Amino acid sequence: MKKAAGILVLLAVLWGAPSAFAPLAFAQSAKSTLSDPAHAARFNSISDALVCQCGCNMILRVCNHFECPSAIPMRAQIEEQITTGMTDDAIVAGFVEEYGKVVLATPPPEGIDLAAWVMPGFAVLIGLLLSLYFLSDWLSKKKIRPKATEDELDPVLTERIEDELSRMDH
Repeated sequence: MKKAAGILVLLAVLWGAPSAFAPLAFAQSAKSTLSDPAHAARFNSISDALVCQCGCNMILRVCNHFECPSAIPMRAQIEEQITTGMTDDAIVAGFVEEYGKVVLATPPPEGIDLAAWVMPGFAVLIGLLLSLYFLSDWLSKKKIRPKATEDELDPVLTERIEDELSRMDH
């Protein structure tokens, strides 16, 4: 009974410890201070399209570094621009103008960046074709060969086998 109680206490501690420290992990939340739900949705959409520039390479909305020198001002700038009535595209374009294409979470499908969109599909296609080639080659080697006919058997070898079999019977 004591052992079961000890196990229950251990499980409670192991279950409760992450819950106790969760607020610290999310101390700096990406939550917007915007009270209008439409503005908050726009904030989430825009901040999901951008990457934090502190070097963490996290999406701006989910960068959870405590007092991040990049995410906090970028989020504040997005909130300010939303409240002044700028469009989502204009806000993102402003960040691209300030930081370059590196601020975008996904590269635009144009120019050399088009390779980032196309190459994974080509790699999968090439992998499938190579797999089919090697699978068909392997299966063709595994085909069962027909039994040899009496004419194809070596008479010397046949006689030797018969002799050995007859000795085994005695």
